[in-house]
Amino acid sequence: MRPKKILTVLFVLTCGMSFSQNYFTANNNDNAPEGDHVYADLQSCIDAAEDGDIIHIIPSETGYGDITLNKGVHLVGAGMVPDSPDGMTSKIRTITFDAATADGASLNGIVVTLYDYIPVVFGISGADVDTLRNIEIKNCLIPGLAQGTNAPVKNILIRNNIFGGVNTNTQEYRAAVSLRTELGMSEDVIIANNIITPKYFLGTNAQSCLSAGNQTQIKNNLFYGPSNHFGFFNLLDCLVSNNLFYGATPASFIHWNPDISGSSSGNVFTNNLTFACTTSCTFPPESTGSANVGSGNIPDSDPGIANISPGGWWNFDFDLEVSDTSPLPGAGSDGTDIGIFGGEYPFNNYDHLRGAPYVHSMAVPGIILENQDIQLDATLRSNQ
Repeated sequence: MRPKKILTVLFVLTCGMSFSQNYFTANNNDNAPEGDHVYADLQSCIDAAEDGDIIHIIPSETGYGDITLNKGVHLVGAGMVPDSPDGMTSKIRTITFDAATADGASLNGIVVTLYDYIPVVFGISGADVDTLRNIEIKNCLIPGLAQGTNAPVKNILIRNNIFGGVNTNTQEYRAAVSLRTELGMSEDVIIANNIITPKYFLGTNAQSCLSAGNQTQIKNNLFYGPSNHFGFFNLLDCLVSNNLFYGATPASFIHWNPDISGSSSGNVFTNNLTFACTTSCTFPPESTGSANVGSGNIPDSDPGIANISPGGWWNFDFDLEVSDTSPLPGAGSDGTDIGIFGGEYPFNNYDHLRGAPYVHSMAVPGIILENQDIQLDATLRSNQ
């Protein structure tokens, strides 16, 4: 496990800071301050903002309900395991991206709370077809994410999140992260350095983590679940590299009824590792169409992780530090680690994931005179 970063920064309170964006705050706590850019209701805050603005979502006990992202705004929460004394998080029940107006939007440090239906969706049901562009989702805890049939996506980065656990019997979305696999429905999508656990389908034992297609890059993720679960439902023409499959197999979903089984075709598997799969742990996995190919993969090998075992739910008590004999370090196709600590977006703070930096301590002069410039020493912890 990589060390967490501690930053010590020096502030001068009177120095000017210039930002191209406006800064808004959503705060529904009883003691919330008042101001032109402070809103108790998050949707009202989004509606008041403009593309490119930043909205800081203050942790609260009640959460901020259901929202539609109809602007290219940046939602920044406190992270899924904040360091605050009260332990509260920035909670939103559901998030719907309006494909016509949300280009450039991002989520950072949000905890999504609905588990009995897919709570984060690209596209508004029934809306005209429109392409959603330039979206980033990072440092979030999300039970499930899906792409609507009317919302093609382009230039999407999904990194450093924890997905899974949504429990629904809907047939429309069959994985915890369900992106469309039809030709033209996605372009330039990267899914990197996430922990992805399965969606749970009532009445069915085995479920899957991810569906994707159209040359989506799937790299340095941890696919984690019970050993009878699947890493994928539909996986078509994707680039799958440097992932760790722990319990979940790299194959696509197989059911006794072929009409509801998934598909795997035309994928390239490079430098992945599997362990503890009941179903096949081999590479490349069996294809349902064009052949899957691969190289440099390590099938059915103990990754040497200190404290983890196959199971259904992610546990923040898991310790992902690896032993000296682990095959993961340096074994990726890029020379970095296989799994969430390698690649371009190492997931170093997977167990203390934050959105906005949290101030741990301050040193302020005992006497502050009116109009006096002061020096403030503060220690804060970053989210990476």
